[in-house]
Parts: sequence; structure tokens; C-alpha cells
Amino acid sequence: MYRRAVAMRASLLAEASAESPSASGGFAWVPAGEGVLHFHRGPWHCVTNFTDAPVARPTGEVLLCSAPEGAGDGVPANSTLWLRAA
Repeated sequence: MYRRAVAMRASLLAEASAESPSASGGFAWVPAGEGVLHFHRGPWHCVTNFTDAPVARPTGEVLLCSAPEGAGDGVPANSTLWLRAA
């Protein structure tokens, strides 16, 4: 998974910069519940769930999920999800 993430990161950052050419590439924190960090940069989102229960996720194409069981309908407990927003 690590190698996939590193390979994917360059293309995602390029995509974000093309959409928002500012220095931040359109980076913004997204309000999330307690125990959850969520930011987006252009069209892609990163959601990390530090809780012991699944949480809702934005609508979009799942690009990467650190949980062995995959993303399903949410962000699994104690995992990180990358997705391209719909």
C-alpha cells in the first residue's frame, strides 16, 4: 500500500495544482467529528479515523484505504482513506 500511495501522490498533487494553482493547491481542513481528521486538496480528500467505530465518508471514488477490509460505505475504524470527490 505504501508504494501505491507514493506513486499516486504525485499525480494527485499535480491534479490539485492544476485545479487551484495557488501555493496551497486548494488545501483546506474539513470539519469532522471527534477523533477524525479530514482535509482536501483540490478534488482529493484524505480522511483519517482514529476512533474504534466506522464514520461516514464523502461521496466519491475510493483511491486508497488502509483497512484490510476496504472502505465499504464509510471510513473504517483506525484507518485512513483517500478519495476523489464526486
